[in-house]
Amino acid sequence: MPGPKTLEEWQATLGYLQATDEEKDYRSVVESLHDRFAGQCVYCQHCLPCPEGIEVGWVIWYVDQAQGGDVDQLREWYDGITAKASACVECGICVERCPFDVDIMAKMREAVELFEVTASQNGTRTLRRR
Repeated sequence: MPGPKTLEEWQATLGYLQATDEEKDYRSVVESLHDRFAGQCVYCQHCLPCPEGIEVGWVIWYVDQAQGGDVDQLREWYDGITAKASACVECGICVERCPFDVDIMAKMREAVELFEVTASQNGTRTLRRR
C-alpha cells in the first residue's frame, strides 16, 4: 500500500500542515523540470478544468499512445469519453495553465484526426458521430 510506513514518515508527511506557504510552493520543482519536459505532456492535469469539459490529459495520453499502440483499442477507449477533442473551441485557457508549454491545440486536432475522422468512400473525410 502506498504512503507513509513508519512513524518518521508519518511525522514528515504531517509536517506539511505546519509548513509555511513558501515551503509548500512547488513552482521551483516545476521550473527545474520545464527544460527537461518542455513541449511534452506529463498528464499533470494543470490544464484543467476545460470550459468544454474535455479531459485534456486523457485525450493527449490517447494521442501519445497511438504512436506505437493499437489505434483500434485506443479508439474504443476514446469513444467512451464524454467530451471529445472536437469540442475544443481553442480558447487557450489550457495552454495558459500548462507548465510545460505543450501545444495542446495541435494535440486536440491530432486526436480528432486519429479517433474521430473517418475516410468516406468518395475520398472525403468526415467526423464520426456516436
